[in-house]
Amino acid sequence: MNISNTPTVNSALGNGFAMDKYGYLHCAFPDSAHDGSAGTEIYYVFFNGTEWSHYVNISHSPTLSSWGPAIATDSFGNVHITWEEYETGKIMWTMKTDTGFSTPIPISGSVSGSQASSIAHNPVDNTIHCVWHSIWNGHIWHSFFNGDSWSTPVDVTPSSIFPDDCAWADIAFDSLGRLHLVFMNYVNNIQISYGRKTGEKWEYWTDVSNLTSGYNEYPAIAIDSINNVHIVWQNTEKIYYRYFDGENWSPRILLPDYPCYYPDIAIDGNGRKHIVWSHFFSQSSGIPYYTILEDTQMIIPIESIGTVVARPFYPHLLIDTGFVHCVWYDYRGNNGDMFYSRRILYVGITDERVIFDKSIFPSICFKLNISQGGYLRIYDIRGVKVFEKKINKAQEISLSFLPAGIYFPCWETRNKKYITKIVYFK
Repeated sequence: MNISNTPTVNSALGNGFAMDKYGYLHCAFPDSAHDGSAGTEIYYVFFNGTEWSHYVNISHSPTLSSWGPAIATDSFGNVHITWEEYETGKIMWTMKTDTGFSTPIPISGSVSGSQASSIAHNPVDNTIHCVWHSIWNGHIWHSFFNGDSWSTPVDVTPSSIFPDDCAWADIAFDSLGRLHLVFMNYVNNIQISYGRKTGEKWEYWTDVSNLTSGYNEYPAIAIDSINNVHIVWQNTEKIYYRYFDGENWSPRILLPDYPCYYPDIAIDGNGRKHIVWSHFFSQSSGIPYYTILEDTQMIIPIESIGTVVARPFYPHLLIDTGFVHCVWYDYRGNNGDMFYSRRILYVGITDERVIFDKSIFPSICFKLNISQGGYLRIYDIRGVKVFEKKINKAQEISLSFLPAGIYFPCWETRNKKYITKIVYFK
């Protein structure tokens, strides 16, 4: 679904996506200034669990080119957004509280040519951290917000360690408050490098990609519940994945799709790796594709667009207890907008798949032997609910009306939730 619905052709130069402690979704994106000025503004929308809000302008710089927003939320539910002002070479920041957005201020200090910020929340001390690169000195810079002010930026990729240019960083925190950094290192055909900051010390500098052919770009990082590090990146038109358990790196895994671009990764509560990317059928048409790394036989489109000509860029994933959420920029027709889709997150007994051949089993019948009342809900592959019924006693329920497809039946009581997967084909 279109969640921006702006009147102008917006820019594909990045978007931000975050979830707060209440489960609300927040998205920021660039768009041409709506007052007719030549600049590009940053706009913001949020999802309260029922509907998306109308967009609001948060940058208020109509004559400048504001691009590449990034979002994080803190322990109080405040929303922090950073972006770049191209002409001034500054990283800007605003914070949304219960009273609205603060006046944007620069946080990049004297660092000139600052671009491409990434922002993350430290769960240990509730600080907000931001990294970005400078196009003038080719270094990655780091600053943090302690609740009152931003620190003086620090160069984390000095020439003594990284003699070549570094850019396009992504960051994430683990549960111990350690900052994990991944970025493009312009050495040996462009590689993906990683480092971890524990206290004041940076360590574990690693060439993650280590591929001598193609260009390694657009890294994304995620941390699981036991603090393993998961990284995806693009190598020319392919997507690779590796993880780090704190001591050793896994072998590279190549996703079985081509051509693909702009990957993102998120980890669910069971440790499964969810990966999304932009798949292009041609130079002018494509759609975001999605997989769970433990099940790469299931590569599916994020949405069904039929004959619509779409050009998707920069998809981002978030996961809560019930759904996998995805946003991306899409250029359709004569306009570009932000789009959103979700699919149910199957958990619990979901690894036990039930496969029905419709030619042998013309219908599906559930036999529910229950000890307490609850709801049976069934979702299709897009996360759309196709069936719901409140059940208070043991009974059989026929679902013969369902066409062939992939479904996720969910049985939910007051204190339990079970979801499985059904593949029903002709």
